[in-house]
Amino acid sequence: MSHRILLTGGAGFIGSHTYTELVSSGYTIDILDNFENSKRDVPDRLAQITNKTPGVVECDIRNRDAVADAFRATQYDAVVHFAAKKSVPDSDSDPVAYFDTNCGGLINVMSAMEETGVNALVFSSSAAVYGNATETPISETTALAPENTYAVTKMQGEQVLQRWQASRPGLRLGILRYFNPVGAHPSGKIGEDPNGVPSNLIPVIRQVALGQRDHLTVFGGD
Repeated sequence: MSHRILLTGGAGFIGSHTYTELVSSGYTIDILDNFENSKRDVPDRLAQITNKTPGVVECDIRNRDAVADAFRATQYDAVVHFAAKKSVPDSDSDPVAYFDTNCGGLINVMSAMEETGVNALVFSSSAAVYGNATETPISETTALAPENTYAVTKMQGEQVLQRWQASRPGLRLGILRYFNPVGAHPSGKIGEDPNGVPSNLIPVIRQVALGQRDHLTVFGGD
């Protein structure tokens, strides 16, 4: 029997691609998502790609009771945690919402893991925790210097997890720090297609190419 993994934010850009890779590696995956920034038909597209219908738990990670219920309903072997808010400008204009989701939501997942005995977690952090790093290439030992609220929430998430791991020697923890990923699945069925106005470059380029907006605005003159 394959290991069963709960993939939070699994209907999003990175989460959906992670789903295809995990399924191809033999894992059984359930997606937990509130579909705030993803399309509701993504699970159907994933089923077409993988010939495996994902289990879907529609849930907001800010809802502690709903998260706990999701863990109680199914015994998971591990969690891959992508569910988070990710817009840098939005984080600075609404920091309460970002701490609530990115930090509070993480705590809810950790609490549910503790209650149900799940001892493995992969956490999606960000290279934004390095800020404007003065050394290149950036390494895991580069000093952390977050420059916006989003980055601070990711750094604090890492710190909470590291403290948690120190108190639970059996906990297996992986932290992913990455820059802006781009691309789409070879099938073309999934890619970066956020709801609302995109806050990063590649979705805007895509929308121009598809005729969904007239032009790409380039800022600066250098």
